[in-house]
Amino acid sequence: MKNFLYLILLCSVFSCKKDEDKIKTDLDKMNLTGPVRIVKSHSYYVENNRKTDGLINIQFFNKKGMLVKSIEKYFYSPTKKWHISTNIYNRKGDISRRYSNLGALTVFHKYEYNKYGLKTRERFGTKKFGLTRSVDYKYNHNNLITKEIHREEDKTYIRTYSYDSRDNPVCQTTYLDGKEVTKHYCKYDQNNDLIWSRYQNKNGVCTRSLTLNNRGDVTKEESYGISFEGEDWVEFDNINMLGFLVNPQKYSSRSTFKYDKNSNWLSRKSFFMGKKSQEEVRTIAYYDID
Repeated sequence: MKNFLYLILLCSVFSCKKDEDKIKTDLDKMNLTGPVRIVKSHSYYVENNRKTDGLINIQFFNKKGMLVKSIEKYFYSPTKKWHISTNIYNRKGDISRRYSNLGALTVFHKYEYNKYGLKTRERFGTKKFGLTRSVDYKYNHNNLITKEIHREEDKTYIRTYSYDSRDNPVCQTTYLDGKEVTKHYCKYDQNNDLIWSRYQNKNGVCTRSLTLNNRGDVTKEESYGISFEGEDWVEFDNINMLGFLVNPQKYSSRSTFKYDKNSNWLSRKSFFMGKKSQEEVRTIAYYDID
């Protein structure tokens, strides 16, 4: 069942969103509102009415809405150590470096920006092996991202973006070594809120629809599609895609949400083929407003 859940996850992860120059803080990128100080989330899969593969994640934000530290731990991890990520910012308030402790490896990220404050390059590596991956970003005259170029070992991924007249991203296309491998389409309502998306490649299709309340909060998320036989789904953005499916199989899922007074969701329950498959609960602490 988890193979299907990975495809549903992709349908959500490859979400259409405004570019970073339009989004000033990490809270904005995560769709969190208000003076958020700490977000603690507890998520797990459900199989045969039993909780499995749980994850705890705690994120700390400064008063400017920037993420300064993130720690997480998987319940089934053989080590008792927490994975810790720390962000370092330059004088302009842009993140310049990020360090993550993943078991025995220390992973680092380095960032470069242009004179407009737009991220132009991101580099990844480890202290042990040095730089292992880089991403370059290209923008149009409206400072909207049009291309990402990912280089990792002997592979090159390119993702292109197109927009509607309101600057909403409506199509993302990913290429591997010049060959198209994925497409992601998006539609929006009159308030520019995402209401529909479809992720597809030759091995499957996932369509997602969102129901919003009057405040623009997502109250229900439904996904449906079909998965085909194959094991050559491209691995992109550290996400392992579907593989090893014997026959084409249809699936459907839905998620429901509960929110606090700041329109930040506190509970998300996901159902796969009518049965609960995943649940995430968040506790959010806020800064006192002077």
